[in-house]
Amino acid sequence: MGNTSWQIVVHYMLPVPLVLVGLVAIPMPKALRKPSLALVDWCLNIKINDVPVVPILLFVSLTMFCGLCVETAKPFNKPDNLSPNQEMALRARKWRSERNFWISFFVLVLWLMLYRIRSIRKYILELEAKVEQLEGDKKVEKTEKKKEEPVKNPGEKKEE
Repeated sequence: MGNTSWQIVVHYMLPVPLVLVGLVAIPMPKALRKPSLALVDWCLNIKINDVPVVPILLFVSLTMFCGLCVETAKPFNKPDNLSPNQEMALRARKWRSERNFWISFFVLVLWLMLYRIRSIRKYILELEAKVEQLEGDKKVEKTEKKKEEPVKNPGEKKEE
């Protein structure tokens, strides 16, 4: 992986899902729940030439993760006759590949979390809308029952 590919990961593929997960996951006032979800949906539905960007980014992050799994799993072979500078360079390369492995893992998990949390938040909003509708129907029912019941005068005696 070249330097530019990791600049793309660090500057675009990491912050975007991090901010979107924050928008969807943090508790918000009721008035801001729908707009924040709409903003996240809009961001996730961006298309370039009728190709959704998010599945491409998800595929790229999965590919990078798999490639780094292979690179990190390679055994660390160091020859015996290395100078301290050469040994440090080998260790630095190993350390960078392990660091990149964890960064790519974090990016992949963020994208997957974003999709899951977004679907859960949509489901919660649907349930809240149904609850509000049922509560509204219940209130209408109660007012209709009150209209149907005859009003009793406090001075009237009960008929037995």
